[in-house]
Amino acid sequence: MTLKHLFLLLAGLQGAGLAQAGGPLAVEGSGGNSPVHYSPASININFDIGPLGARTNAEADDLVLRAFALWNNVASSSLQLLQGNDLGTDVDVSNYTTFIPDTSTSHPANSDQLNPMVYDDDGTIIDDMFGQGASNNIAGFAASVYLLGDDKFQEGYAVINGKLSLLDSDIIGLVTHEMGHFIGLDHSQLDIDNTETDSGSPAVCTTQAVKDRYPIMYPFLCRVTNSLHADDIAALAALYPEPNNITLNFGQINGVLVDTNNNPVPGANIWLKNLATGTRYSIVSDYLLQNTGFFAVYLPPGDYSLHANSINPIFYGASSVGPYALSQTDVSFQNPVTAVSFQGSTPGSDEIINIAAGAARQVKFVIDGSGTVTPGGIVTPPASVPASTSSGAISLASVLALVSGLVLMRRRQVMVGCIS
Repeated sequence: MTLKHLFLLLAGLQGAGLAQAGGPLAVEGSGGNSPVHYSPASININFDIGPLGARTNAEADDLVLRAFALWNNVASSSLQLLQGNDLGTDVDVSNYTTFIPDTSTSHPANSDQLNPMVYDDDGTIIDDMFGQGASNNIAGFAASVYLLGDDKFQEGYAVINGKLSLLDSDIIGLVTHEMGHFIGLDHSQLDIDNTETDSGSPAVCTTQAVKDRYPIMYPFLCRVTNSLHADDIAALAALYPEPNNITLNFGQINGVLVDTNNNPVPGANIWLKNLATGTRYSIVSDYLLQNTGFFAVYLPPGDYSLHANSINPIFYGASSVGPYALSQTDVSFQNPVTAVSFQGSTPGSDEIINIAAGAARQVKFVIDGSGTVTPGGIVTPPASVPASTSSGAISLASVLALVSGLVLMRRRQVMVGCIS
């Protein structure tokens, strides 16, 4: 039988502006409601020239580029992660602060126009950043920084730990997930059992017989194959759309989640199921922090059912799913939504919502299952005017909010498949 390492993937240490499942990691901009992203969408990543543990530099580069290809090959997205000029040096504990912002300062170096991919050959960089012995558990992390009030990332970086004994497939999965955070994607819960736990039963990564039902942006690396889930693809297309392709291949469900008194319900997990393929997609209600309960999901054409439930209580803080799960007492966990299916005009059974390419359906989803569906227009997040750059400073809060990695390697292993 084959054992695969189990990772806990943490996004966003602290700070306001973290966003939703299946969508952007940070919401900022002049109005505070715009997903933060890179523009232009072709991003040069500058590789370390040193080795990665037992792997040569060329071997490490190959694994990273294979991870990049997963994001680059999404036809409905304009994103391209490119190998830029090498850093020109072997980055180690003696020089890493030249390339990686120090999160203990409110004014990290941010004008070198570099996006370093650092190979922490022996784990000493991670130990220096997070404390002695941290490299025994942290497999890697990534971050991007932005100006408060802006919706554009300035630059970012990633660090991969070469000290740990990881399979090639683990490194590809790790880099794929972390580069998802780097470009601005948050974790996604989908319809995965929200009682999965890392300290009991059912254990994380065990409730889905087919492990590829877990998206790459799930807070744990449960996925077996190095590939993107349809939910990852839809989230990427929403943040970095390729205009001609996305209108041909996606429609949209948008609307609001409200209680029976018509009050917005923020911080709930909204998920949809394609009735022909069984594929699921998800978002968190009020993900743009508008206090309306708004949600919007890009979907391939087809018939869908619509559902809501609560965020898994272990997905908070650094492993949060959505903007309302920064602590165990945050909004997502104060009055968790009881699992409910949208029945709308068909009480007693799930209403079937048809989605056509280039079109939208607008839903008022009440938490008792009632509500309405009407034709509507595709909704895009509000645009942001450029932020003031009078000081050129990047806030410490924004740095910490996007230190999206701290990939903790569990000391135990779980079986995710067996070869007989």
